[in-house]
This record gives sequence, C-alpha cells and structure tokens, in this order.
Amino acid sequence: MQSMSSALQMMHAMRTWLLPALMARTAHVGEYKFTVVQADFDGWMLCDGREVARADYPALYALLGDAFGTPVDAANFKLPDARGRAVAAASQARGVGAAVGAETHTLTQAQMPLHTHTATTDSAGAHSHAITDPGHTHTQTTVNDNFDNSGTNPPGFTADNSGSMTWNNISSSTTGVSINSGGAHVHTLTTAGAGGSDPVPLMQPTLFAGNLFIFSGRA
Repeated sequence: MQSMSSALQMMHAMRTWLLPALMARTAHVGEYKFTVVQADFDGWMLCDGREVARADYPALYALLGDAFGTPVDAANFKLPDARGRAVAAASQARGVGAAVGAETHTLTQAQMPLHTHTATTDSAGAHSHAITDPGHTHTQTTVNDNFDNSGTNPPGFTADNSGSMTWNNISSSTTGVSINSGGAHVHTLTTAGAGGSDPVPLMQPTLFAGNLFIFSGRA
C-alpha cells in the first residue's frame, strides 16, 4: 500500500508540475529562439537566409510567405537572414521581412554640415589697361607797355632794356587723360580640399553571442 501511495503521489506531482512545464516549453511554428547552437536541431532552423521547399514546411511557409525575399526556385521560400543583424519587432511602417540600415555610411554633400572653404585664384585673370591722352594746350595773353615803367612789376611782367614790359598771362588747362576698360575676364578658383571620404561607422557596441533560429514544426 505504501508503494502504491508513493507512486500515486509521484504521478500527481508529474501531472501538477512536470506536464505543464513540458507543455509550456512546446514551441509554436514561427517562434524564434536565440542560442549558441550552430546548426538546425529538433525542428529549429538556422535563420541564414537559405531557400527551403514549401512542400517540406507548409505551416512555416503559410506564416512567412515570401516576406524575406523572392526565391530563385518558385517551389521554395526563404528563411529570415539574421546573420550580423539586430532583430526588431515589425511595425506599420516596416512589416515582417523589412531590412534596413547598414554598418557604415558615406556622407553625401547634402548631409554634410554647413561649412566654408578657403581658396586662391590663379593668374589666368591677369590683365592691363590702356591710357588715352588727347594732349592739351595753354592760351596766353601778351600785353606790351611802352610807358616809363613806373610803379612795381605785377606778376608775369618782365622789363626790357628799352623800358617796355611784357605781361604773359598763361591760362590753365586739364590733361583729359582717361583709363580704358580692360574688358571682361575670368578667374579660375581652386578650393583647398580636405577629408578622405571614408565611410562613417554606424554600428553600436555589439556582442555577437549566438544564432537565431525559427521553429519549423518539423523535426
């Protein structure tokens, strides 16, 4: 009786604790698992982007369809390819199978911050100007005086030996010099280059600790 009672107690414990635990560990088709295992096992398939036959995994194909890419063989479908990628939940903007982002990125001109460059010009724009000088003249008025040279000599008077004086009045005049236009010309502008166009790393600090698997429902 005691042995039977112990067996019944054990069965009760299994029914109470063990069976629910086993049921809780039962995977559903399409479920993901992260582990350090390197290859397929017990119905779990490595998410490496390969093609598998629709006929072999109909339940999984019903869930995935061609969300992870168009297969080369129309009778196949593609598994997710999670190698080297972070995995995120789908959204309205990006559904199941959407893959975005890159490990590095080279900035375009539009993405660069506003900045300035220093520059120098070459001598291609050197030029000269011609000068136009029409010349000019001065007019003068000469006055002869035969009087007795009394008084003082006003400016411009000179006396001769006969007692007469001559007043030379010379008027002023402008030169009329003008500088001609050098004409239209261009300068070649060379800016000082900087930078090496190296890609910018975008990857956050990451630990690659294992592999992602998806449950196919077929062992």
